[in-house]
Amino acid sequence: AFDDATVSALYTIKKDSVHSRFPVVALRDASLKTGPVVLKFEVVENEAFKPGEKNNTWRKLTITDKLVRPASWDGVMESYYWGKYSTVKHQFMIDLTGKKWDQEFMAGIYNDFAALAYYNATFSTALVDYNNAHPNAPLRDEDGELMLFP
Repeated sequence: AFDDATVSALYTIKKDSVHSRFPVVALRDASLKTGPVVLKFEVVENEAFKPGEKNNTWRKLTITDKLVRPASWDGVMESYYWGKYSTVKHQFMIDLTGKKWDQEFMAGIYNDFAALAYYNATFSTALVDYNNAHPNAPLRDEDGELMLFP
């Protein structure tokens, strides 16, 4: 718990800092396979601390045991590189590259246009190869739509 005295030092924002990171430990419960758990928290003022910009004093953490669309899979990525999000496509990308394709990984390549072009070409080629090998069962997403990369 955030108010547990034995770990309170982990939840301290240092003097003259404008941001901080702190650990969140989640237990892998079976219920996470059926739906997300959302943790919302906000930095509040106390006798030693005044929070900064109101829009930057809160965070929402979604915990799930399912693939979810990373924030970096935004409109630009959807239009030019990855196409419409689906968990089937997301898993295809993971299986093909061995990369996590989570928020951290995707944010790391967001402005690396050579990497984005490389992965787009890799995925497009692999999808064509898959569909050619399975002419009666092309790869479809969870809604039954044909999977495409722009």
